Amino acid sequence: GLVFPGMCRHAFEWFPLDAMIDLWVAALTERKILVHSHNREALAMVTETIVELLYPFTWEHTYIPVLPIN
Repeated sequence: GLVFPGMCRHAFEWFPLDAMIDLWVAALTERKILVHSHNREALAMVTETIVELLYPFTWEHTYIPVLPIN
């Protein structure tokens, strides 16, 4: 299913629409994706939204939403 509408709204507030579309297309075509942000909340929200927007497909590769700074 799709994430809560509020979560999607926040993701689109943190990332411009063209960037979200680029990420979505990269995910659909199973490309390697690295998203960097100093805001962990935004990072997790954007990556989760992209994964959820793949529905009805699923991400089958390694998915690590947030890595520690070290």
